[in-house]
Amino acid sequence: MRGSMGRQRQRSFGSATTAPSGRLRRVVERFCAMAVLVAGLTSALGIAGCASTEPADDVDAPANAIAVPVDELASSLGLEAKSMDHRRRVIIQPTWGGDRILLFPGTTTVTVRGARYTAQRAPWNTGGQLWLDSRDVRAIQTMWRESTPLGRPSRPGPRAATGGAAPRSGVSRLPPKLPTSQRPDTDSTASAGQLSARERRDWAVPLRRDWRYIVVHHSATPSGSAASFHAAHLKRGWDGLGYHFVIGNGRGMGDGEVQSGFRWPRQREGAHAGSDLFNQHGIGICLVGDLSTTKPTRRQMAALQRLSDFLSMYCRISPENLRLHRDFRKTECPGRFFPRSFRFAGASAH
Repeated sequence: MRGSMGRQRQRSFGSATTAPSGRLRRVVERFCAMAVLVAGLTSALGIAGCASTEPADDVDAPANAIAVPVDELASSLGLEAKSMDHRRRVIIQPTWGGDRILLFPGTTTVTVRGARYTAQRAPWNTGGQLWLDSRDVRAIQTMWRESTPLGRPSRPGPRAATGGAAPRSGVSRLPPKLPTSQRPDTDSTASAGQLSARERRDWAVPLRRDWRYIVVHHSATPSGSAASFHAAHLKRGWDGLGYHFVIGNGRGMGDGEVQSGFRWPRQREGAHAGSDLFNQHGIGICLVGDLSTTKPTRRQMAALQRLSDFLSMYCRISPENLRLHRDFRKTECPGRFFPRSFRFAGASAH
């Protein structure tokens, strides 16, 4: 009897000890189910939040990849973003023109001063504004700044000598000092190898472009000047004089007088070559006269020599990069009477 009661108590005790364990297990199971449901809702809400601020294709983008307005990219480099042109390109460049960044909305193609870059993501339009991925903005900024001339064209020799980081675009460096022999104190030109004070003032401007060539033309007219050619080019629908310099023959401007157009002080690309390469990187010099029928004057050639020697030194242009217009276009320019023997001195000669 006692043994039977003992067994009953044991069973009752066992039952009492196992029942709470079952309830606890059920509570834990319910809690786990609730936790899974909450986690799922939280995850869903998180994805919805990303989708409301970034397009779906950027869900897997790194946390540091954010949207940046194109105007902000332009401003950070001292540039200006222009509206989409007829070729569906967005152009970012200095206000005075020149080298540029091209965006092609809808594609990942970007060019920075002609160098191609493939973006992580194509530019997109939201709220009437064009946006870029911050990763692409950083890459474009780096490409632009590393290719910005440091007071002169950014080629290995001169740039290595100057040292330091490239300045922001639009912030110009002072031009390099000229040799003493090229800094006379009068406005007269003593010889073909010397610059007058006026010439030095007009020619030694802060450089903002990578000048690689000197391109020689003739006007194919008996007379003229920078002003008259400027007016003629405006009538053609251009933005003004296409050349950087004009050298007179005594008919319309002084014999051997050198006049610079607006493009040189503003460091604008030329509109003289009929070639993107030579317009972007070639300094256009026009001799007044029809050199298909007459020879250039002695003073014209002396002025061309002086100007070309200066530009060669100042812009680090190799003598091998002299181009006559007919060298790359189907034309007689600068005429059959232009001396084939003409050469300019290289930078090493200075």
